Amino acid sequence: MAMQPSSSAVRALSLEYRGLQEEPVEGFCVKLVNEDNLFEWEVAIFGPPDTLYQGGYFKVGSITYFDEIRHWRRKTLSRSEDRIKWTGLV
Repeated sequence: MAMQPSSSAVRALSLEYRGLQEEPVEGFCVKLVNEDNLFEWEVAIFGPPDTLYQGGYFKVGSITYFDEIRHWRRKTLSRSEDRIKWTGLV
């Protein structure tokens, strides 16, 4: 039987996600993989201006948060090789 996530975990993730939706950070976005699961997010970055990647939308991977009794862990899965620097250089 799966354990229900703690209310503090749901509250913390809810606040963080809502904050990122209301005031997005320039250059990247997050969205829920499944609207019913607050514990799995998809992350994407936008191509930096004045580079070959300008105008691009690149899915970086997903973040899965695990609610545990003593501490939080998160697992990040990358969908591509990390060869592109934040400056746009390969």
